Amino acid sequence: MLRRVLPLALLVGCSHPRPAPAPTPPSPQVTIHLDPLRFKPDATLTIELVIGSGYSCSKRYPMPMTEPAPTPSPAPCMAPPPPFHEQYAERVAGRSAIVIASGQLMLGRDFTVIVTGPAAEGCDLLRGTARGIATGGAVEVPALELVAIPQPCPA
Repeated sequence: MLRRVLPLALLVGCSHPRPAPAPTPPSPQVTIHLDPLRFKPDATLTIELVIGSGYSCSKRYPMPMTEPAPTPSPAPCMAPPPPFHEQYAERVAGRSAIVIASGQLMLGRDFTVIVTGPAAEGCDLLRGTARGIATGGAVEVPALELVAIPQPCPA
């Protein structure tokens, strides 16, 4: 009887738990700091994230030794990744920082953030831009340079 139960016990007792699937890495996050008093409190801002390629290709040529060797042709550079453009809409609602995540913002890629929204006073629009380079999972955008774009007020 023990011979019949033992193989079944080994089969049941030796099962290993399956490893959990690897979690997907979080998308890099960009934190945009803004002065909420410069925008209308109930306004929705348009945020554009323009990600450049950040691509460079260097070619090296070997130095000739005692005898001139034929000059090798440079290796062709890989095609740069295309620029990427994402657009978001975020409410101001008294927030001094807005965080957006983008899977396209890889290490070393340069980016530009463009924030547009209605000014707190009058009918003008405010547009702010800032440039940066992705250096890790969380990127702090430099201070926005805000410019007023005159708009006619509705009659």
